[in-house]
Amino acid sequence: MALHTFKQKAPQKAIEALQVNQLIAYAKNGQQLMQQQLQLEVENRTPIALKTLPKGYPYPTANAVMKKTAFFTSPVDEESTGQLLMCQRPEVTVQASYGMEGQQLDLYFNRLIGHEQWGLSQLLSNQINTPYDENYPYLSADGNTLYFSSKGHNSMGGYDIFKCVREHANAPWSAPENMGYPINSTYDDILFVPGEEGERAWFASNRRNDAGNYQLYQIKMPKPPLPLAVIKGHFMTLDAANNRTATISAYNLYNDELAGVYNTNTSNGNYLMALMPGVKYELIVACDGFEEHFAKIEVPYQTEAFTLRQELRLKKEQSFEVLEVKNYFTALEAATVPDAYDNPFEGTKEKVVAIAKPPQIRRHQRSPEEAARDREMIARAKQFFEDEAWSDAIDVYKKLEVVVELDAANNYRYGVSLFHHEFDKGWAVSCLEKAAQHPETPGDVFHYLGQSYLHTYRFGKAIIALEQYKAKTSLSKADIAAINEQITMCKNGRKMVGSPKAVEVLDRKSFAYEGIHNAFNSLDFAGRVLLTPEDLKSSNDKKNNYRSTLFLSQNRTAMYYASYGETNGSGKDIYKMLKLPDGNWGLPQKLGAHINTPGDEEYPYITPDGKTLFFSSKGHNSMGGYDVFRSEWDENTQKWSTPVNIGAPVNSPFDDIFFVY
Repeated sequence: MALHTFKQKAPQKAIEALQVNQLIAYAKNGQQLMQQQLQLEVENRTPIALKTLPKGYPYPTANAVMKKTAFFTSPVDEESTGQLLMCQRPEVTVQASYGMEGQQLDLYFNRLIGHEQWGLSQLLSNQINTPYDENYPYLSADGNTLYFSSKGHNSMGGYDIFKCVREHANAPWSAPENMGYPINSTYDDILFVPGEEGERAWFASNRRNDAGNYQLYQIKMPKPPLPLAVIKGHFMTLDAANNRTATISAYNLYNDELAGVYNTNTSNGNYLMALMPGVKYELIVACDGFEEHFAKIEVPYQTEAFTLRQELRLKKEQSFEVLEVKNYFTALEAATVPDAYDNPFEGTKEKVVAIAKPPQIRRHQRSPEEAARDREMIARAKQFFEDEAWSDAIDVYKKLEVVVELDAANNYRYGVSLFHHEFDKGWAVSCLEKAAQHPETPGDVFHYLGQSYLHTYRFGKAIIALEQYKAKTSLSKADIAAINEQITMCKNGRKMVGSPKAVEVLDRKSFAYEGIHNAFNSLDFAGRVLLTPEDLKSSNDKKNNYRSTLFLSQNRTAMYYASYGETNGSGKDIYKMLKLPDGNWGLPQKLGAHINTPGDEEYPYITPDGKTLFFSSKGHNSMGGYDVFRSEWDENTQKWSTPVNIGAPVNSPFDDIFFVY
């Protein structure tokens, strides 16, 4: 729509220069391809430099794909700066070339005409070559399957990967087939190579990376598209506005790709999603007046044809927000949901509660043989739990919960296993809530439940659960102090999430913690991030095998870093060192008690004017883990001001570190 509007208003020269018509075609192709998504699992992802291709691909790819040699290089190819590859098989070579005219890249082939003599380059047919670039060919060992990348055909943007087949060496190639989403994206997807065993494949892509930075994807060989599961849902806010307008983005958690963006009907809140069965998704729900909220769902396989149902409810509880997700993913559950939502919550509050309450799952009566197998599985799950084999216990419980009602003890074991194994603690909540209702459940269920609530931003419920943990469990003074500290974090979190700051995320990248200094030095900000040299490490740093990051100011006159110091029992504190007039560095100076607490402080950053300090702390009024704090230098008192938590959503119940600008 935006491109069509631009096309109507822009001059013809701009339309041609920006290739607006081609961009519109890309958008239409992408819309169609995303409606038939492949079932794709990414096994590994590693950085790869474009100029080193095919290095990094598995053997024997490197023997078949190589940079073009002089014989296959045209005069125009010699002048190009881009990378040109060829795939060589015993009888034929397929290569990318600008030819003699240099209009665009096309695919050519050369046949072996003697013992070691190659024939002249011949252009592949117009069925394969387009007016746009074709590059990165890979020919199967039998010579009858060709993979290549093209900016033409029905590409969804940049290079897409295509596949052609033929019956024998002299037969014509089939029409190119787009390998589909999410192998292809709106970025450059290149050099697709299937494994010899046919179970996995490799390709390179610069999606989610700066231009020129690629990653090598190792995937399980994609399976044909499955019939999509249709989810008919309803959204609304539970407030006076009863807003029914939202945007729901679904991300496939198996490959981190966008599966679709769905808008609700503004008048009644209804929406339809088409997602692949057997896949976990993250839903991001955006509604005016609320923060973005996240939820995870797993779309089940269906043994009978029916429409899955879902309800999304956004509401405010005290000073924070809650997204409630009700999935009705069995035929019996789906049948209980109203087919139309013209005004489903008109009337009393009790009607709202009645509709929002999930129905009971009706399980059929188990035969004696089935019941015996159930008992064996429960015993197996219990043993896995006791052995702390969390993943194995979860696998057994997933099968059990479909056929039997788990009792409190098994919900406890299931919930604790989920807590330990899943990064998203929200998966554990429902099991732990059921287990907590039984008086014989171990008291630490409230500890796990409180932690799960804390990490899913349900601070009010977390406080209640942690208070119950203290009341129902015999704890040491140190444990009670730790729980009280967590309760304080929940109170801090509830206050900050209730007054969030407006933050726009422009980019997001992943990096290993060990390379944090390199990751930050690649950004454009004043100063340098280094690793603390050995001569600055205290005896406690060496004892704890701790090496801090060090911030060096832009003018190279001040260093700030964290250290355990020489005093036993203290946490990490922030120190500074100043350069003396003679060019040497002065002694380390510990920042005052205004900054350092009995908890840990790390990751200092000083603005170029030296007047503002950002650092991360587990003390002060943190809402969990490390929070980012800000302090200002007071010229009158020659002291740092009391640190201020910079608030949500920059800070969270997780570790939020190294704030720079």
